[in-house]
Amino acid sequence: TYKIKTFSYDDPISLQYIEKYRIENLPAIIVAGDISNEKITGAWTSMSGKEVNKSVVVENLLPYYDIKTAKVKGIINATLITDITCEECFDENIYLNILKNFGLIINDTVTYDVGSPGGATLVKKYTITKVPTLILSSGTQAYPNFINSWSEVGTIEEDGTLILRDVQKINTQYKEL
Repeated sequence: TYKIKTFSYDDPISLQYIEKYRIENLPAIIVAGDISNEKITGAWTSMSGKEVNKSVVVENLLPYYDIKTAKVKGIINATLITDITCEECFDENIYLNILKNFGLIINDTVTYDVGSPGGATLVKKYTITKVPTLILSSGTQAYPNFINSWSEVGTIEEDGTLILRDVQKINTQYKEL
């Protein structure tokens, strides 16, 4: 039989578990019992579970609250840059579907035209040369699998922002600025 118990962060037992299992991020899942069962060990491994005190702890469930920094990590803001004069350009919302397929959590999405003050500022700041393109906030870096593949299509700027550079790898209907 399985037992599920949920505790709030400020519950005294939560603080005991955080210390006992060296938990750094919330929410966390602690699995006790027959953790060596081959039928389930693959699941814990795929979720980056770690063995601590004869239990499995899974704590990198995005987005998460980092206890040390007291900040939520893994929440992303997306900015789409378009050009309304480009009638043949592909629909920039394709990017949002791709992000969802990667399991990214998008908090807010803003769209700017290259001719708008906001769009022009971003084009200049990040030297954007192709549209439609995508800018992702630094919260994206909490998703290591996504970051590992990002270099194939974009750059990570000094401020941690991700810029999609090779839009032609997504769709061939784009515009050079």
